[in-house]
Amino acid sequence: MQERSSILPRCRRTSLTSGACALRCRSRVVYAPRMSIRIAKPSDLTYIIALAAKNADALGFLTRAATENYIERRKVTLARENGDPCGFLLTSARDRAEVRIFQACVQYDARGLRHGIAMLSGLITEAASHGAHQISLHCRDGLASNAFWQACGLHLTSIIPGGHTRRRVVNVWTLPIHEALHLPTHPYAADAGAAFRMGAQGGEGAPREEAANHARRLLAAYTGSTAGVAAADAFHAEALG
Repeated sequence: MQERSSILPRCRRTSLTSGACALRCRSRVVYAPRMSIRIAKPSDLTYIIALAAKNADALGFLTRAATENYIERRKVTLARENGDPCGFLLTSARDRAEVRIFQACVQYDARGLRHGIAMLSGLITEAASHGAHQISLHCRDGLASNAFWQACGLHLTSIIPGGHTRRRVVNVWTLPIHEALHLPTHPYAADAGAAFRMGAQGGEGAPREEAANHARRLLAAYTGSTAGVAAADAFHAEALG
């Protein structure tokens, strides 16, 4: 895949592999791209495979067929900048108690612009709406992306020793959903009202009851208490009333 020229001239980047990077700009004015995230489509397959191949040492390897399957099952989030793809997040099913991040990558010239945080925030909100309890991932020790996950509020909960052949130590990072929804790094977690409004929209074309249930789960996860569940039930009744 041919890389675009940098959108941030006169900026120096720290090296990174799969999440985000620090930017130190000598210019006062920094170009602010239009960012968006969405679920990846089959037409995004070529881009995702090419970007993953360029970062294979950090991400590991997935076959084309496996990546295609993840996309078809709506397990891949795509980050876009000014309408062009610039990164992706590939996970396990997002309606389970624990959601695993298998691959996360932002292309070099779009790093440090919060694309990684935007994709993670979207995943947290979606997982919360399905009743998930935790986000987790494995990241090889020594990769710069470990600093990104830590900055996003994840906890280093265990370390897996390296194998006999490659001897690469792997860090296990986790983040409880209830805690994630309150982190200031995640723009989708502003307050309970915003959480409800987000859930109440329920996605394009969603039935009203489905949207209300979506809101109830999200608000209950946000508050994480008995009182919060009662409030979520009240919102649920109001949405259907």
